[in-house]
Amino acid sequence: MPCQACAAVLSGVMLVASGAALAAGPVGEIQTVVGTAELVRSGTVTPLKTGLPVEAGDELRTGAAGRLRVKFRDGSAATLGSNAAMTVERFEEPGGTGTRDAALAIAGGAVRAVAEKLVGASRFEVRTPTAVAAARSTEWIVEVTREGTAVLGVSGTVSVRSTGPGIGPPVELKAGEGTDVALGAAPQPPKTWAAPRAARALDATTLP
Repeated sequence: MPCQACAAVLSGVMLVASGAALAAGPVGEIQTVVGTAELVRSGTVTPLKTGLPVEAGDELRTGAAGRLRVKFRDGSAATLGSNAAMTVERFEEPGGTGTRDAALAIAGGAVRAVAEKLVGASRFEVRTPTAVAAARSTEWIVEVTREGTAVLGVSGTVSVRSTGPGIGPPVELKAGEGTDVALGAAPQPPKTWAAPRAARALDATTLP
């Protein structure tokens, strides 16, 4: 079954997207689907399959043995592990200048994001109930659990901050470094994750 436990948290996260302008038309498509996965759009649930268009505002869910990869129109991508729930909050191209303003909201599970090199004032953010991870031209993994949010840098540099106002400064992660962000707390100082923990995060977001 898809990630039912994420639904309550996701409803709160999606409030952030309600005031944002959504890009017209598809912002990407489903590239790979393994096991059970579904798309929720305007309350309608659709089983996911390769090639299905993805629009801003769509929620993607995977089941206990499900995984999927969505590729966005700028070449960026997100891979969802099992029991994950992610909403494409926005994917905009301000002024058609080649810049990107993209945000993904994760309510549960592990998601690996790959942001293509962005120009000018572009930004690509991954939001959770406790943290925001933002980067350019990089790859990182975000996992949401009951304890909070864990972020691992895979390549490049990623900035992680708490969602709470005025809760400590952001931290910068390099490849192999991670941080944990509990509810109402600042991100922990970056540290190199032990090989077993890093391997688990990579395995959880790798398609078989």
